[in-house]
Amino acid sequence: MRQSLPQTTLTALLLTLNTITTSTAAAPKHNELTNEYTFEQYITDFHKTYESSQEYERRRAIFETKLEVILAHNNRSDVTYKKGVNHFTDYEQNEGHFGHVKGLNNHAQSNTNANIQSPLASNAEIARALLSTSTTDDLPFDLSPVSELPKEVDWRTKGVVTAVKDQGSCGSCWAFAAMEALESHVALSTGTLFEFAPQELVSCMPNPMKCGGIGGCAGATVDLAFDFVMNNGGILEEFQMGYTSYYGKNGDCYVIDDDGAAVSPAMLRATTTTTTTTTTT
Repeated sequence: MRQSLPQTTLTALLLTLNTITTSTAAAPKHNELTNEYTFEQYITDFHKTYESSQEYERRRAIFETKLEVILAHNNRSDVTYKKGVNHFTDYEQNEGHFGHVKGLNNHAQSNTNANIQSPLASNAEIARALLSTSTTDDLPFDLSPVSELPKEVDWRTKGVVTAVKDQGSCGSCWAFAAMEALESHVALSTGTLFEFAPQELVSCMPNPMKCGGIGGCAGATVDLAFDFVMNNGGILEEFQMGYTSYYGKNGDCYVIDDDGAAVSPAMLRATTTTTTTTTTT
């Protein structure tokens, strides 16, 4: 049974979503950055808070140093990309080298990462380890000789990848990775490129065995995400359930339909003809 939200609740929800969207959009793009962009503006744009004046001054110094590097890079004519600011611009280079420490706030995350002393294996070391424990007979596909492989493959030119995303301060890399992989495989199979909603996974997917974390912004795995999509009749598209977990909250497992009613994503899938479902044969 569908239950309509009270008008006051719906209005508050829409205002909250509008505030989040506006705040996120306020951060300057690379072509808008100048040396007049202040640390105070950065704090507002990325909802930063610090526990002490010492922490504030430390983060300010890091930010100002990085801003100088960013502006110098963007003024160069011999580079093929531009740099911008994000929620990591007040972090040291050695902080967060495992991505987000899931389930911790920014400060706990910073302090924890600063104390981690665990060197990561290089790509070459990983490749050698894989080759030493497997054979080509174990692979579910045939290998072509290196001489027959193309010099490069750019999937962007083939129209099978969507734009780069930003998960924000939420440990939802697993959800974005799963959706990007699914989007591309659907595009390769059907010729249609969809943009699926990682928010449905973050807000709705259970993780009772605590695989890769405890669920939502505190982590999960791509394997669980694929199982969830297959067992729940598909996944919503981004326009149906936009990303709201940028600042680290899982969000609630419902969407507002065209009638202003709060419904589950599964119910919306069952009542709309624009949702793409994934089936197995």
